[in-house]
Amino acid sequence: MLTYEEFKNELVEEILEYLPDEYSDCDVTIETVIKNNNSVNEGLMIRHSNINVSPNIYIQQFYDEYVEGEPSEDICKKIANVRVDAEYGRNFEIDKILNFDFVKNAIYPNLINKGRNLDQLEYRPHRDFLDLVIVYYVDVTYLDIGCKEPIIMQLGITDELMDTYGIDEERLYELSMKNINLAEASCKFLHEISNKVIGTDVVENYDIMYLTNKLNCKGSAMIFNNDIIEYASGKLNGDFYILPSS
Repeated sequence: MLTYEEFKNELVEEILEYLPDEYSDCDVTIETVIKNNNSVNEGLMIRHSNINVSPNIYIQQFYDEYVEGEPSEDICKKIANVRVDAEYGRNFEIDKILNFDFVKNAIYPNLINKGRNLDQLEYRPHRDFLDLVIVYYVDVTYLDIGCKEPIIMQLGITDELMDTYGIDEERLYELSMKNINLAEASCKFLHEISNKVIGTDVVENYDIMYLTNKLNCKGSAMIFNNDIIEYASGKLNGDFYILPSS
């Protein structure tokens, strides 16, 4: 059985063999991504030389499948399909993302653990919220920036990007609160979610609700959406506790 390092190297060397001919001149690399709570993820990048954006395909889940017995050839085919399905088709229009007027209605808050993210708080505008901290991002998903179809894509706002926009943290906060109150939320009882995911009936529980946004990504910030909190209060018949999770 291959070690994780051997598995990564084999992917880099062989993945192009499983892709269509138009990918034959792509560069294949392994990139390290630091996410919230200082979690480290390694992703496979398959880049066209003439396109400036490429999906990052996280490797660990595929290695876990390999360890569980799935043949490496089948895993390579699966990764190849993921890459083809995520093809952007043309260059990412960076100038649009740097245009404040273009992105201002797509700026949202994100709630993260303060103690576990001190490193990123050194270069990101933020403010304390109870024992958590609010940071900001641009939801690029539905902006017209060159993708052939909507793909979940979010850009964390750094101090440098904020300066490029010519605004301050107070303005970011105001915009993000305005936008989150206009955002589409999903708030359902936990058994409704379980039934959908599992596909079988589970015991109905009207004490716990699940709140997120329509993308199921960075949904904890929906607690700032006043309408959905009032909706949840009505469904739960009064006050309730909120447990942010990731």
